[in-house]
Amino acid sequence: MDYYSILGVAQNASNEEIKKAYRKLARQHHPDISNSADEDSFKNITTAYEVLSDPAKRQVYDLGGDPTKPSGQANNNPMSDIFNMAGEFTQFFTGGGFDGFANKPQVNGNNILYRLQVELKDILLGGENKINITANFKCEICDGTGSKTFDDPVKCQTCQGKGQISKVTNTILGQMMSSSTCPTCQGLGLMPANPCDNCRGKSRLNQTKQFNIKVPKGVNESEQIELTGEGEAGIYNGLAGNLYIEFHIIPDKVFVRDKNNLHCMVQVPFTKSLLGDKANIKTYYGDLEFFIKPNSQRGDTIKIHHYGVPINANSDKKGDLIIHLEISYPHKLNHKQRQIMSEFAKTLNNSETKIEVLDGTTSFS
Repeated sequence: MDYYSILGVAQNASNEEIKKAYRKLARQHHPDISNSADEDSFKNITTAYEVLSDPAKRQVYDLGGDPTKPSGQANNNPMSDIFNMAGEFTQFFTGGGFDGFANKPQVNGNNILYRLQVELKDILLGGENKINITANFKCEICDGTGSKTFDDPVKCQTCQGKGQISKVTNTILGQMMSSSTCPTCQGLGLMPANPCDNCRGKSRLNQTKQFNIKVPKGVNESEQIELTGEGEAGIYNGLAGNLYIEFHIIPDKVFVRDKNNLHCMVQVPFTKSLLGDKANIKTYYGDLEFFIKPNSQRGDTIKIHHYGVPINANSDKKGDLIIHLEISYPHKLNHKQRQIMSEFAKTLNNSETKIEVLDGTTSFS
């Protein structure tokens, strides 16, 4: 039975398209609404919608299975083959009974994304941050088996081994059935015969785990690193997910990063900007001495090589530090200073003392 053809949708149709097609066809074929209703057609339409609107059932159907059969068999292939191809389960039970506990179905854990705030200092020198993550991690008491012993698992009593709990509701279109994952067996249909007291047979617990995260030198904003197998634990020792650390850089009070370069602003007394002098600033690499050229102007820059951001974690190369000069002037002069400045002004030519209005293209900053 081609469920896509029954609903008249493409195989890559979205959930909204499937829902829209079902509503239209249900009104046309429902016995209580349409005079030309076809009961068999309505049943087929409803079945098609139940399968295609459920991601798990749709995936089984797309792989050649029939999710409406209790045995879960497809083209004479056991359900385990279908889920193995889907990459969700490593093993499952067939209609011929349950496998031993060692072959209990396994479900892989989810990945975890953690956004870590880091300081510029750690990016320049490297650092280590301790973080706490709360998620479903493996139960250490039963070592992720969910059982006290290795007895054969038994059918879940909540869902009777189906892995799904169905609910029927009455609507204007008739009775509608919806299904959800069984909370007791987590959709597996099986439970340990002797559940672990610590995790109650679920093989994992919601708990907090601490990680030591090394900050790679030169890491970029929003860059991620992957810690394989450190994510959410799989059910019954299924493969654990991965932990992804996404780095976000806290703005620094002094330095501004531009790719692998750093920028900072230095305020220079006007006398030093005119005469030139040595100056010192503190950087994360230590104290830095640099030279201010005579007649330096506001906005001039001084480039210091290899005082920027490391190119990457495995390289000793760094970007540059760009120092921007800001000139400061005294707010008030005493009598002696005025005399000195007056004598100094007399030594300047007319072009250096003339006041004039600049053109409109001047940038105000």
